[in-house]
Amino acid sequence: MSIRLLLVDDQTLFVENLKIVLEAADRQLQVVGIAENGHAAVRIARSLVPDVILMDVRMPKLDGVGAVKQIRKLLPRVSIIMLTIFDDDDYVYEALNDGASGYLLKNMKPKMLVSAIRAVHDGAILISPALAHKLFQHKLANDRSVHAPDPWVRTLSRRETNVLCLLLRHLSNREIARDLGIREATVRNYVSTIYDKMGATDRFHATRLAERHRAFLDCT
Repeated sequence: MSIRLLLVDDQTLFVENLKIVLEAADRQLQVVGIAENGHAAVRIARSLVPDVILMDVRMPKLDGVGAVKQIRKLLPRVSIIMLTIFDDDDYVYEALNDGASGYLLKNMKPKMLVSAIRAVHDGAILISPALAHKLFQHKLANDRSVHAPDPWVRTLSRRETNVLCLLLRHLSNREIARDLGIREATVRNYVSTIYDKMGATDRFHATRLAERHRAFLDCT
């Protein structure tokens, strides 16, 4: 039985090569679509209803974790494997909690990835050994201590906190502006100030830091 795949990655060369490798490795794997960001992934998944989605974590417009949340609401039976070059333990937790069926590193061998696709399609939950070890160590550290918030949490104004909470929902600047009833340029100013206070380098970094402090941000 063939398995219909949707590949999601903003790096065109990588995703095109992945398509060639997968279809050459197993004739029963059929790549039915390719998406370059999370928004496109949601749209194409709704249209094509693939069996398995291979999803990059870090992408512009809407990252992989945000896309997982939306796709799982629309298509609860679709299996989603997250692919990343980073061992981001916070995002492993979030993606798996939101319904991802696997979280694997991109440097795995093609045969292993094919086996992972088949296993996930059959209902398995897979995490790469390196990520599983880090998750275990992370859990031990959390069990041993209660972490106080970083100083930047107390420096945020109420409005900045509101914006950061909406960033945690993976909304774009335009969507945040519409939600708060303010101009998109104003949102960009708030986001820039938030980055400075957090010491964040980009949106992915900021949401990762914010996720660790969700309990202190009072996001409702």
